[in-house]
Amino acid sequence: MNPEDKFFIVSSPDGRLNVRSTAKVEDGNDLGEFDLLNGDVIHAVGVEVSGGFTFHRFDRIHRKGKRYDFPFKGFPGYVVSPTGKHWVAEKAGNDVLMTETKNPELSANASATVNNPVVPTQSSSAKKYTGWRVLHKAEGGYAKTPVGMPEVVPPEDQIGLPMTKEIQEMSYKLMTHFNSAINAKQWTHVHHGLIAFTNYQGFGTEPKSGGPRANFITGEDLDKELPKYDKMGRICGGMFVRGMEKGDKLVCQPGVHGIDAKSPLPSIQTIVENNWFFYAVCFHPKRVEHFPQGKGGPVAIPFIFDREIAFPISLFEKWEADALPDPLKMYRPTIL
Repeated sequence: MNPEDKFFIVSSPDGRLNVRSTAKVEDGNDLGEFDLLNGDVIHAVGVEVSGGFTFHRFDRIHRKGKRYDFPFKGFPGYVVSPTGKHWVAEKAGNDVLMTETKNPELSANASATVNNPVVPTQSSSAKKYTGWRVLHKAEGGYAKTPVGMPEVVPPEDQIGLPMTKEIQEMSYKLMTHFNSAINAKQWTHVHHGLIAFTNYQGFGTEPKSGGPRANFITGEDLDKELPKYDKMGRICGGMFVRGMEKGDKLVCQPGVHGIDAKSPLPSIQTIVENNWFFYAVCFHPKRVEHFPQGKGGPVAIPFIFDREIAFPISLFEKWEADALPDPLKMYRPTIL
């Protein structure tokens, strides 16, 4: 590749994974220093199918021993599947073949599976978590949450999402991954139709609950209608999220900044590594608490949607740190 070229990686019909070049400059970025053959690592997110090829957008690269984050607005970089994996390269004639490797952010001693080149670790100057923190109501965040109620923040387009068998099973595995005290009954209660995430379209037989609904975790009412997230992409105060700043909006794309509901669902490990989840919390005047169904522990909810969603950026503050924000902590002076 030439220094002035952008690069992307495609999967050819015969299964080969090849580095190609766009042969043009965009955003003034010079990619000449990237050396995949000597341990630089790329991370795949998102999927796009075009002309019979499957392209996977990448969101970050490790080069020369540190994490490198592009301004990705309009950046045409793609990396071959599977989404959520990390790759290094091996020279094969005129092609560069990609091989899965470990996440360099999770293992300082991770190494590539081809010729064992050393995978660089994150330098002290690069922050592991660069994105946005959702403000709590008491910090000036979403103002409509009543006292004692779930501190939810809906996207601007409030569209429902059916909870299929696959989504329910993924949700249950995610919740129990973070909290072993969760059982099927408690998971069901979190999605009761009179509680935040499935308002009027969840489990239960009470008036307005919307139930009974098909529950694939307990095996009940499987002949009934699916429950729904009544506002897909809804989040809670204290959450860490990645997204794109567009004017006065924070825009999130499925498969890039959250789980793509239209694609095969990722593994729990991929969801956790990409921070495509949040903890359900309840608002009190000067404190925030985990949902009671967690019995004192966290209740993890997938950040899942099937289309681009947007939030007022005034509900967020920038977050750059080596640790995720504490979802129960107020980082700003309270205004209530």
